[in-house]
Amino acid sequence: GHYDDLMQVARETGASAGLLCRPWTWMLPQPPATAVRCDGPAPRPAIGRSESADRSHGLPVVEVAECPALPALQIGCFGGFRLLADGVGVNLSRVRPQARTVLRILSLNAGRPVHRERLAGILWADLDTASALHALQVSVSSLRGALQPEGQADGKQLLVRHGEAYALVLGQGSVFDLADFDRTIHGASLARSAGDNNAAAEGLRRAVQLYTGDVLPEDGPAEWVGATRERYRLRAAEAAASLAGLELHLGNPDDAAAAATRSVEIDPWRDESWRTLVETFRRLGAAPFKAALYP
Repeated sequence: GHYDDLMQVARETGASAGLLCRPWTWMLPQPPATAVRCDGPAPRPAIGRSESADRSHGLPVVEVAECPALPALQIGCFGGFRLLADGVGVNLSRVRPQARTVLRILSLNAGRPVHRERLAGILWADLDTASALHALQVSVSSLRGALQPEGQADGKQLLVRHGEAYALVLGQGSVFDLADFDRTIHGASLARSAGDNNAAAEGLRRAVQLYTGDVLPEDGPAEWVGATRERYRLRAAEAAASLAGLELHLGNPDDAAAAATRSVEIDPWRDESWRTLVETFRRLGAAPFKAALYP
């Protein structure tokens, strides 16, 4: 339960010793939690009120349900919330703001259950438990109607209740940008460990492309998204910095400059990115470097 704290200690210890410390690249993903499926009952999730709604441990490995009847969802959280079903935008015009927040929380955890008391506590903290859970049920009902306006195909739901939790089910062909980012970063790390710099660079290019901005910026400083947003921001900056170093190593100084610049844009306090940027422009010549610093 102290994964994040240990990773932070590792980073700080490495920094104090003058080492570039990237502890998240040392760890393989933890085994995925029980994913929600649409083809019958599944074990009740062991989730209590303290369960985080922001995937705070390990890589979010999402298991896609084997249910052809369900629409394929395309979920985007980077740079703003986007939700499509079979390529068509989900109409949320009749869904109340609190219900939309429920949808964004479930989308952030797509494929995994979120305990109903946590959802109720986030959105209706001023109500007693019974009233808050009733408000949540009403919100879930409205979301089900928006997600599947033509009814549930073969009785299958995209938004399911799973024991004491709710979850958004990912059917076949579904796409989730946070999960894609994590898989791509992990694949790049494995490729680099195997000495395949070209494959590593290709993976990092894809990851940097996927990161189009902060996670769910429309939710501002909301506590339930803050840790996730910061973690992905730092990982994206790290990916861009690593890509810059690889591009330089592969003899692509222009691409290295672009990657280093992107890393600095994401996290202006990352010294490694500035060093790579300086070295890249040194190789390209002083004029581009001056232009970048003094536009």
